[in-house]
Amino acid sequence: MEDEKPSLTLDAYFIPQKVAAFMHSYAPCTEEAAATDVFNDARLRHYFQAYPISGLGDLLIPYLDALEAEGFLLQTSITGEPAIFVTGKPYGNSSFMLALSE
Repeated sequence: MEDEKPSLTLDAYFIPQKVAAFMHSYAPCTEEAAATDVFNDARLRHYFQAYPISGLGDLLIPYLDALEAEGFLLQTSITGEPAIFVTGKPYGNSSFMLALSE
């Protein structure tokens, strides 16, 4: 009987702390008009460094599942592409955007 190597899954590459960091910075928004930021496929892939892995599948899927469980829903943007609408969370006593502009 050959030694069986543990099989890798997408979960081996999934980093839950990245989802926690996203949730710390953003709150879900149900309407694009009220959103302060829009994360389309490209931005989500870049943020989470979640790209397809040959032989395993698309690493973005577990991140989308984790975000959806926290209320960040994939919706259709005004450009017609799937996106997650968010608002920035407060940064200290001022908003994150105000802190960046100072």
